[in-house]
Amino acid sequence: MSRSLSGGTMPASWGGVLDLIDESGAPDTSRRDRCTVHMDYVPAAHGAEDPFKIAFWTAEHCIKFSKAQMAELNLFDPGKKKYLRFPIQLNELERMRRGREIFARNAPDKQSEFESAVTRPDKGLIERGIPACKTDSATYLSANPGKGVVCSTVLDLARLEGFVPAAVRTRNDVADALKRLRAALVTSEQQQFARIDALKSFIPAADYINFNYWLSHWRDRVSAVTRWRGDEGFSGLIEQVRNCPTGADTELCSAEIRAFFSDSLTEYGQLAAVGSHYPDFLKSEANKPMSNTSHNLPWLIHSQQEVQKQLAFSGQAFFGTNLLKPSFVIASVTQTNTLGESGPLYYAAVTVNDMLNGAVATASQALVFKDKTILIPYSKDVQKGLSFLLQSGDSGSVFVLGNTPIGVISTVDGNETSGGASIRPLPEYIENDSAPPPSTSSGKTSSSVKCLQ
Repeated sequence: MSRSLSGGTMPASWGGVLDLIDESGAPDTSRRDRCTVHMDYVPAAHGAEDPFKIAFWTAEHCIKFSKAQMAELNLFDPGKKKYLRFPIQLNELERMRRGREIFARNAPDKQSEFESAVTRPDKGLIERGIPACKTDSATYLSANPGKGVVCSTVLDLARLEGFVPAAVRTRNDVADALKRLRAALVTSEQQQFARIDALKSFIPAADYINFNYWLSHWRDRVSAVTRWRGDEGFSGLIEQVRNCPTGADTELCSAEIRAFFSDSLTEYGQLAAVGSHYPDFLKSEANKPMSNTSHNLPWLIHSQQEVQKQLAFSGQAFFGTNLLKPSFVIASVTQTNTLGESGPLYYAAVTVNDMLNGAVATASQALVFKDKTILIPYSKDVQKGLSFLLQSGDSGSVFVLGNTPIGVISTVDGNETSGGASIRPLPEYIENDSAPPPSTSSGKTSSSVKCLQ
């Protein structure tokens, strides 16, 4: 197992590949959009813990609901070194499916406008991170010939929640894995709080408070911005619904469409300045000066910078990524079982130390913190035995502190990351796995491979 920068061992990382499938009636032959995800749990509501409620951290641009009818998760179990494949229901995807039905019934003339909004278009209201990553990477690369650089940014980090349908909950392998997943993630979070407590006497009181506040609120605030990015696409429709005459109950003003946008309209009614339009409100709310009550971009960017202080003290940074392409072997990583000819396909955590050319004292000395990005330089000299595992297709690969993503990979050497695992199908697992293999984006099934020992 790889070492952390502070010399300890890294926690087991739970991740996998999320497939958004176009044809729910024929999932094995359907076109699918595929992306790497890092697993999260859904905190208990009123004391009720439910391991079948699950959440994912991934890249914003991987959320492609425009044609998707269902979703599947290929969950990697780090304890058993195998993938589990099963359907899941994403809250946001289910909402989009319901919205299509509602608009078809009530406002068919607005159906095309609704469909275009489902793609989560960038209308300039809520900033994405790729432009900043391209600019910062270009500046770094021009000043450092022979180096490569990966750019991580919180501006592209997204978090989605979902649940396992009842028909799947009877599978013992899935139930067992999800219970262990939840327990492992809760324990990891508790350990993160304990690490912060251990630093209390060595760091300023304000930093101690900020670290605890960040860890307590990060999940909810990234989720809120993820939801706002969806509202950005619907902002024009929401404004039209907001302007419906009192008592109107047909077409766009129907009760069903009003209810569909009720959360956004309620938030607007509570927070908006008098006379503003919904798109203006959304842009203002997402970008207004930082405060402890604002779930917005300035707070996320500030918190990403605050993480630099913790890295300097505790050195807990590493990457969690699905390694779904052939790659060179990192000399400092002990060899473990691999799956098939693609190299290390298991979900792995790789320390920053492993990726950098030579040992460094702390992550803060190795990483380059910019206003909106974190740059991770690496040497391109393969002769030195270094291989960088992240590549420009590794969409959804997250930069992790403890087990909490602080950013997601947006560019590699200035090139946008794309669909992650979509370029390569997951292999079929012969041993202890009766599930059929998932298909590729083009609908072809993968060839069988055996687990290499």
